[in-house]
Amino acid sequence: MKTIKLIIACVFTLTIIDTNAQNIKLNISDMHIKVKDRVYDAPSGYFTLELNSMTDERVLFSNETVEVRARYKLTDFSGVKRSNMKNSSIKLTVKYAFIFQGKTIKREVERFYYLDDERTFQEKEKAVFKEGISNTIVEISYKGQLPE
Repeated sequence: MKTIKLIIACVFTLTIIDTNAQNIKLNISDMHIKVKDRVYDAPSGYFTLELNSMTDERVLFSNETVEVRARYKLTDFSGVKRSNMKNSSIKLTVKYAFIFQGKTIKREVERFYYLDDERTFQEKEKAVFKEGISNTIVEISYKGQLPE
């Protein structure tokens, strides 16, 4: 009997935790990918983020020679005993994977937002692929916005 009650309590707790999970939309616009001197436009859109959880890797841009992927994580520090400013902060982590001709370069970016900071950003990240004395620069830029 105690085992059944324990199982029911665990299921109930997991249901409450799951319903409290907050899905947040990260809006992305004005995305451009530059490969050497060529500039490509990518469509605007949004990514659904779940607090304190890394998203699956998603393709931001892809063509026959280059691919840019990203993973996003939004971390909430409201449960930590700190000052009011730190207690209300959030951190956005972005992990990029630049793929060019079979080679991969990874980059990680972290952004912190406190209290009533405007939760927008202008992203610009690049990767340099070297082969002999030749360099190919792949650069991504876009605007991102989190809800207030």
